[in-house]
Amino acid sequence: MAKQISIEISDDTDGSRADQTVPFGLDGVTFEIDLSNANASALRTAMEPYLKAARRTGGRRIKVAVGQSPDSNKTDTDATPEYTATHEMRAWARYNGHDVADRGRIPASIVEAYKASHKASKLGNDGKVRPASKSWPTSKRRK
Repeated sequence: MAKQISIEISDDTDGSRADQTVPFGLDGVTFEIDLSNANASALRTAMEPYLKAARRTGGRRIKVAVGQSPDSNKTDTDATPEYTATHEMRAWARYNGHDVADRGRIPASIVEAYKASHKASKLGNDGKVRPASKSWPTSKRRK
């Protein structure tokens, strides 16, 4: 024998059957309310004069599939500029004989030495900015 289980969501204002969940925000706080179509329409009508006078500060309106967050397209593996800079600094330090951990804060003495070695002129003969040359080969990695 097959069983069918259904969940009915009730309207948060009057207890009738809810047709939709309406998200909204006020004073920096985001809320959700389950409403029937009639009550959702009444809420939108009541807010209409305020929305017409308001400035929009958020991003675009998006629809999210059930079980996904709005940020589900982002990957955790993307390198940030900070990660790339510290990664280069650690590689430079190891290549130049400094003892540096794989994680954590890089000692100030190593940061200063790295900056001093990269202080060479960044301007080319044509007056355009060029990247500072690196003082270690990128294909070799010392451990």
